[in-house]
Amino acid sequence: VAADDPHAPARQRDIASVLPERDNRGYDMHRIIETLCDADSVFPLKPDFDRSVITCLARIGGRVVGVIANNPMHLAGAMGPDGCNKCTSFICLCDSFHIPL
Repeated sequence: VAADDPHAPARQRDIASVLPERDNRGYDMHRIIETLCDADSVFPLKPDFDRSVITCLARIGGRVVGVIANNPMHLAGAMGPDGCNKCTSFICLCDSFHIPL
C-alpha cells in the first residue's frame, strides 16, 4: 500500500510511523502485521512456540491470508529448528486450505 494511496485505510498509510528511523533498530512486527491487515482480523497460530517467527491467519481487504514474519524483537528474528518446523507446518496448513501466503 502506497503512503499516498487515498483508498488505503488510514492505519496503512501511517506504516512509516511504526518503523524505526534507523535500520539497525528492532521494531514490533506484531504492530506491522496489525497495521497491514484488516482491523481485528489477525489470529496468531502457535504464538508461544519459537517466538522468533510469527505465523498468523488474517484478512486483507476482506480476504483470508496466511502471514509468516520474522520477529526482530526475539533473538533478532533468527530462527532455529523449531522456527523452521513452525513455518513448515503453517505452510502445509495454508496449502491444504488454499490460503495465500
